Amino acid sequence: MGKGFAGRLLVAPATQGLTVPDKVYDASVIVGATNVPDVLDITRVHQGTVIVDDSAPHCFDVKLAIERAEAKADILFTEGGLLSSPAPLSYQKN
Repeated sequence: MGKGFAGRLLVAPATQGLTVPDKVYDASVIVGATNVPDVLDITRVHQGTVIVDDSAPHCFDVKLAIERAEAKADILFTEGGLLSSPAPLSYQKN
């Protein structure tokens, strides 16, 4: 690894009820990688959360996510394969 990440990383497999653990909803960045649709409840995601979904089908209800983004503009979501940057990204904590 060694790329300078200093935060916490939580791997949270879906339970037998096909939902993610409650602690996932406290995350500010969620990366989805599953083959089970809609395991992430988009209504429970905190405002300001970034969701990167590399699942097929999507791990959350896309229609609900679009409706929330249009109504509140408080989350950001994208497909994992669509992210790229021409240069390294940096982050400065305020």
